[in-house]
Amino acid sequence: MAFGDAWAGLRPGSGRLGPEWGADLHFAPDQLLADGERIRLEDRDLIVWHTPGHMGNHLCFDDGAGLFTGDHAMGFATSIVSPPEGDMGDYIRSLERLLTLGQRQLLPGHGEPVADGQARLSELMAHRRTREAQVLLLLKQGPATPVEVAKVLYPNLHSQLGSAAARTVLAHLLLLERTSQVAREGPPGIDTPFRCV
Repeated sequence: MAFGDAWAGLRPGSGRLGPEWGADLHFAPDQLLADGERIRLEDRDLIVWHTPGHMGNHLCFDDGAGLFTGDHAMGFATSIVSPPEGDMGDYIRSLERLLTLGQRQLLPGHGEPVADGQARLSELMAHRRTREAQVLLLLKQGPATPVEVAKVLYPNLHSQLGSAAARTVLAHLLLLERTSQVAREGPPGIDTPFRCV
């Protein structure tokens, strides 16, 4: 059961997915799930919430007390948002939507449960807003690529995570581009310079 294949839920014009970004391009669900649909699993009902951002087809499942958040909200780390399958604007809107559900224990796909889901979701949203402000502040000093911005924002990051950090910075920059705050100087990518407008 899933929202759809690897392309489902992607923002129009976001580009083509490639296997290098971890998407299973051959995935085809046996059963499609719709946003707001109620499904029965043994002893509980779950409401399906479409929560794009980490991936276009990402879903969370809500039983009223617990919220199965997959990769969308974890207690020990932030989620990577990697274009084209990840979209920062969609990610932030999905966090806002989950906050409207009220208090839930978060049950992520990685790590331990998070008892105070409201606090964690609010913390993740504040973190993304802070990162956005940091990215803009850096670009006010002059054009920079996502790789260059990531090196400043994540100075002690393990080298294996550098590409993931640069891709999340790219997601922030593409959102800022859509809101006419920055412009890019070439095709979207981690080595393309962006500048404030």
